[in-house]
Amino acid sequence: MAIITLTTDLGINDHYVAAIKGKLLSNLPESTIVDITHQIPSFDFIHAARVLKNSFIHFPLGSIHIVSITTDSDNIQYVAIEYKGHYFLGPDNGFFTVLIDETPSKIVIIPPASENLSFSVFEILTKTAIKLLQSSINDIGTITEKLNEGQTQQPYLNGTTLIGQIAYIDKFENVITNINEVLFEKNRAGRKFQIDIRGYVINKIHSNYDQVVQGEIIAFFNFNKMLEIALNKGKAKSLLFVKFGDNIAIEFYDN
Repeated sequence: MAIITLTTDLGINDHYVAAIKGKLLSNLPESTIVDITHQIPSFDFIHAARVLKNSFIHFPLGSIHIVSITTDSDNIQYVAIEYKGHYFLGPDNGFFTVLIDETPSKIVIIPPASENLSFSVFEILTKTAIKLLQSSINDIGTITEKLNEGQTQQPYLNGTTLIGQIAYIDKFENVITNINEVLFEKNRAGRKFQIDIRGYVINKIHSNYDQVVQGEIIAFFNFNKMLEIALNKGKAKSLLFVKFGDNIAIEFYDN
């Protein structure tokens, strides 16, 4: 049974999402369609990549993930990617360089439509998903080895300080960074540390909210092993006056 997920900025008040599902089910009646979200802000492919990155790994291998985010170009190229046993269909505008951490198994350029379309996910990506399930990724289009780069910055070491960024802020105003546990421990190397986020200093990593009192800031590695800053029963974003893209610094020092 095929599993197809949808991540879009189409909202839920119009007919667009229903049309996509109808087309898929008409051609693949045995498939299961899962809505990851349709509330991505328009043009915000980085937000979309972070949401999908934190969710696709929990789906069965072989799942197909369709991504449709409004772009500022009428000539956007779409690609199909095989990565960690999953298939992704979406725009080659930097989205995938945010989504993936390793070289994908395969990248295929999806042929453009024969005419200009105002609803590309319906006319291009749904047709590609159907074809992918009926054949293989090799039959989708032209194989390539290059993706367009995104505009995001990766964590980097400046002396004894690891500099990262706020990569995502969820609806509870928890602040998720782009620093993962492996990178943190590699640079920590058993030393003490001090996390600085907009002047607020944290020097301990906890494992759950119960380890701090209500109203206290807490740092922990979430279920996706990314460093997260939260406020126990509160809103960390509002308290710290932070936003997407702000820097976070972790200084390591000896005892």
